[in-house]
Amino acid sequence: VKLDDEYYHVDATSDTTEVNGAKKVMHRYFNLSDEELMQTHTIDREFEIVKCEGKKYNFYTYNDYQVKYTESLRSKLIKIINKQLSAPVIEFRMEGLYSTQTLLEELYYMNFNGWEDTKQTTVSYHKLEDIYIFENKNRKRLY
Repeated sequence: VKLDDEYYHVDATSDTTEVNGAKKVMHRYFNLSDEELMQTHTIDREFEIVKCEGKKYNFYTYNDYQVKYTESLRSKLIKIINKQLSAPVIEFRMEGLYSTQTLLEELYYMNFNGWEDTKQTTVSYHKLEDIYIFENKNRKRLY
């Protein structure tokens, strides 16, 4: 696709995942550059296609659904979760040295999905490369 004179890849066939047995839409392959797409796909250069170098309209960049290692994990997650409150899943990209365990601990201490209330310490999530998709059960604002 072409947006504001920049080209992007969109792979709508790969943008679903299963969370607790239900298919959920995700945006991992929505408006990617060649470099981003090549992390998981192969581009067949047999056919003439334009170079996709756009970054601005990548789903996670455009919506500010990304956590960079230089940012406060907790404050950034609160902003991302609150922006996606009505969505059935919360999705975001993690960039840098964060581990999945660190992320899960932070979500637990933030009482995401009411873990503190239920004493439940497990969560359904899907990780694809640097993208995390969490089921959004309680949909309550975090502070």
